[in-house]
Amino acid sequence: MIILCLIGSVFIIPNASTFELRERIRPVKISSQAPCAYALEKTNLAVDSGIISKVQSEIYLDYAKQFVEGGDGAYILTLDNASQNICTEANPCFDLILDDAVTECWNKVGDTAYQSLYTNTIYTYDPATGRIE
Repeated sequence: MIILCLIGSVFIIPNASTFELRERIRPVKISSQAPCAYALEKTNLAVDSGIISKVQSEIYLDYAKQFVEGGDGAYILTLDNASQNICTEANPCFDLILDDAVTECWNKVGDTAYQSLYTNTIYTYDPATGRIE
């Protein structure tokens, strides 16, 4: 269940995923209401942060699992089999590391580089360190 507060109103949306919620919120052009524009920007950053945090934690979990099982760990070399294009059901991103691959609002722009379409930020994965930044 997601509880959404918008300008003095509370909406309860049962069984909605983050992506479904993002589809229900339609950005509007804001002229003199800078705080609202700021809130939308912060929401987009939060969505980015959530996805990148999940990917990062799964990379570290995979490393730890290898370490425990074999006494030596290595970071995964590739995060998915996606081609360099928009992430879709047919071209899922992060499918080798996440149980539920990212299939919308992201773009694979390099072998280890991904662009969030929420913020246009590009995140790059370094398989030597296991960091995605």
